[in-house]
Amino acid sequence: MMQIAIISNPSKLAGRLTKFFAGSPAYHIGFVDTERGKFYDMNLLFRRRAWPHYPSDVVTMYECPVSLSGDDLEYWLDTDTDWYGVCDYLAFGIRKVFPRFKGSYKGAICSEKVAEILVWKGWASPFDGFVPSPSDFEEVLKIIK
Repeated sequence: MMQIAIISNPSKLAGRLTKFFAGSPAYHIGFVDTERGKFYDMNLLFRRRAWPHYPSDVVTMYECPVSLSGDDLEYWLDTDTDWYGVCDYLAFGIRKVFPRFKGSYKGAICSEKVAEILVWKGWASPFDGFVPSPSDFEEVLKIIK
């Protein structure tokens, strides 16, 4: 079973920075293959980690809105060439001042990679062409839940 994990920790630097830029301390997102105990996320590159990887009190789990398998994510590990988009992350600050700014540079942040993979599997993204933050995802996934 594939789920989406959103990591939110207001006492951690990443949570405080993301709250400043995006309005929420939800600073990370990735896929969890609960059957295999694997976490797939965008860090410096798209990667796979053992799950659980974060303390349970900072993780909120959501059902994946499309049919996605561990094999699908293994394919991304084998073929993805994106690197982490520091400028994409900083673009959230620009969006805070200029809400119509869509953002997207040559890198990819965790939430952008999750959206890309979901769209690849047929998800109709509600983000209207802008790079979502983990908190943007949380708002959408709460509604789907």
